[in-house]
Amino acid sequence: MPTPLPIPSPWRSLLRTLIYAVIAFILLAIFWAIWYAHAAHVLKTRLIEYHNRGEPTNPADLFPPLPAGTDNAYDHLATALTAMSSLSADEQNLIGRFHPNHFPGSPATMAQAKAMIERHPDIPAALEKARNAPITACPFPPHSTMLFSDSFKLARFLRLTACYHHHNHRDDLAFIALQNLATVAKISAHLPYTYSHLTYTTIYTDHALDAWMHIAPNLKTTPPHGTPREQLLTHIHELLDDSFPHENLLRTFRTERAAYLAYLDSRKLGILATPIIRLDFMNFLNYHDTAIQACNSISDPYPIVAARFPKRPEYSTSNLRNCAQPFSNVVYSEHRIIEHHHHALTARRAIALRLAIRLYQLDHNNQIPPDLQSLIPTYLPQLPIDTFRPDRGPLTYIPARRLFYSYGVNSLDDAGTPSTTHDPLDGPDLVFPLDR
Repeated sequence: MPTPLPIPSPWRSLLRTLIYAVIAFILLAIFWAIWYAHAAHVLKTRLIEYHNRGEPTNPADLFPPLPAGTDNAYDHLATALTAMSSLSADEQNLIGRFHPNHFPGSPATMAQAKAMIERHPDIPAALEKARNAPITACPFPPHSTMLFSDSFKLARFLRLTACYHHHNHRDDLAFIALQNLATVAKISAHLPYTYSHLTYTTIYTDHALDAWMHIAPNLKTTPPHGTPREQLLTHIHELLDDSFPHENLLRTFRTERAAYLAYLDSRKLGILATPIIRLDFMNFLNYHDTAIQACNSISDPYPIVAARFPKRPEYSTSNLRNCAQPFSNVVYSEHRIIEHHHHALTARRAIALRLAIRLYQLDHNNQIPPDLQSLIPTYLPQLPIDTFRPDRGPLTYIPARRLFYSYGVNSLDDAGTPSTTHDPLDGPDLVFPLDR
C-alpha cells in the first residue's frame, strides 16, 4: 500500500488555521443567533406587557383613522395656526416684543394691536370651535412646527388679545381669549412626544400666568362687560384640578415609546446592528418605565419626584442616541421635564389663588383677605398646595407685603426672595405680587 504524501508544513499550518477560523465563526454565529433571539424576546415580551395594560405600542394606537366627517379639535387648531401665517411682519413683531408688564404701550402700539385683532377674527373663531370639539386624531406630521413654535406664536397673540381687551374694559372678551389660550395648551399636549407636554407647560408658565397676573388686579365681574363670576369660579376649580396635567405627563411618556418604536422600525439598521439597537431600546423603555413610576402619584411634591426620577440612559451606540434627538431632546436633560411640569402646576395654582383673592376683594371693598383660610369655601375649594414644598404645605401668603410665593426648585423657604427678572418663576422663591 502506497504511503500518503506528507502535507508540507506551511500548508498544514494554514489548514489548521482555517479549521480554527471556521470553528470560531460557527461559535460566533451561534452566539450572535442567541443574542439576536434574546434581544427580540425581551423586546417582544415588554411590548406584550404594554399591550396587555392597554398602553400604545404602535402609531395606530396613537392616532386611529377617523370616520369621514368626524369633528376634530386638531382640525380647528390647524385652521387657527394657518391663519397665523397671514400676520404681517409688523404684527409678528408686535406679538413677539409684547409683554404684559409693558402694557398698555403707546397710542400707536394700542392702535396697531386693535387693527391686528380686528383683522384676524378667524383665529378666535376657530379656537372657539376647537374648545367644543373632541380631541381625536392629529393631522400634523411628527415634529411639525405647527404644534410647537407656531403654538407659541398663537399663545403670544392670545396673550396680547386678552390684555388689549382688559385695558378697553372688556373683561368678558379677555376671559374668552384666555380660555382659548387654555384650549391651545390642552390640544397641543396630546401629541405623542414628551416635548408636547413641555409645550403645554410653557403656555401656562410663559403666557397664561403673565396675562392673568396682569389682568387680575383690576378684573371686573359686573355686567355687561365683566367676566361672569360663575365662569371665574369654574375656572378656579379647573386650575386646581391636577388630573389633566398629571395624566398628560404620564401619557406622553407612554405614547412616546410607540412613536420611538415606529421610528426605529423605519430605519435600515442592518442585521448585525439589530440586537444592539434592540437592547439599547430596552434601556430607553426601562428609563421611561422608571420615569412613569417616579411621577405616578399625583400628590407627590417636586422634591420627592425629583429624587426618584431616573438618570438618562447611556447608549452603547450612536444610533439610539441620534434617534432620541427628535423626541426627548429636552427630557434627557436631567429632571428638566419634571421641573417644567411642577412650574406649570405652580403657575396654575397661582392663577387660581390670584383670581380667588380678586373675587374676595370685589366682595370686601377692595380689601385683601387676612389669610388663605378666609377664601375657603366661597372662593377656593381647598388651599392651593405648593408643589415645591417637601411638607406639601400651601402657597405662602404674606398680606402685609401683598404677595404670595412658592418655595421654588430649591424647595427652601427664602422668605419670598423674588426673581431679578420679570419672570416670577426665575427666582429663589416663585413670588407673585398682588399688584402689577
